Parts: sequence; C-alpha cells; structure tokens
Amino acid sequence: MAANAKLTNDPLGESVDHTLYRSMIGCLLYLTASRPDIAFSVGVCSRLHLNPKVSHLNAVKRIIKYVSGTCDYGLFYRKESNLSLGFSDSDWAGNADEAPLVGVFMDLVERKIVVLEYIPTECQNADIFTKPLDRSKFETLHQVIGVILCP
Repeated sequence: MAANAKLTNDPLGESVDHTLYRSMIGCLLYLTASRPDIAFSVGVCSRLHLNPKVSHLNAVKRIIKYVSGTCDYGLFYRKESNLSLGFSDSDWAGNADEAPLVGVFMDLVERKIVVLEYIPTECQNADIFTKPLDRSKFETLHQVIGVILCP
C-alpha cells in the first residue's frame, strides 16, 4: 500500500459481498505469518470488513497482485547474523488491557532474558511491519532484513 494511500469507510461507495471480502482478508491474514511485508496493508484492509466497498476490494486485489508478483521472495537468516526480531511500542499502543504485561516484560529484562536496546529512528527495521513506506525505503528495508529472490 502506498505511503500516501488513504482508505476510508467510503459511505457513498458501492458495497461488495461480505463473504468474498472476508474470505480474501482471511487468506491474506494467514499469509502475513510468512510475508510480513504485507502486514500493514492487510491490517488496514481488515479493519474495513464490516461494510466493504468496491474501493476496499480493489485495495485487497492490489495486495494479492503484489503477492503474486513476489512469490519467489523469501527471508534468509544467516546463523552468524545478529538480527533482532523483537519490537515493542513504547506506550503499548495505549492499550490499558496490556498494562499487566509491562511487569512481566520488565521481569524478563531484569533477569537478562530480554535485552532492551535503543534504536534510532533511521535504523528501525521494524518500520517495514508497522508503517506505510515509499518504494525506496521499502526496498532498502527489504535488503536490510534479508529478503532475497529465491532460486
């Protein structure tokens, strides 16, 4: 999804079949486990499942078109790479229900099971999972996290 693309509820748009839309979103949500590069876009589209419109369906089709064009991409983790795979939102996304987890998380830090490290904004690789990005930043992060063309 383009960084400047905005999906809205589109109250004046033509409605589409709920079953089809939810089925497509369900498949894409399943796929995000192995394709984190589509997680943000799929997440945005999944929020609109209650009253899907043609514009929403077109966005989902665009994600599917992207996936079909990148089927031969994959993540490669080298044993010697010190790749950090964790990410935490500093305010726990404002979710009061998650507040008890802070104590558990801090306990893991104190026991040195989890290491906290500050990462400057320009070095945050997690942006590929959490934000819409322009093409150049997206391609750069693909290279940084190890997305390769599979033979």
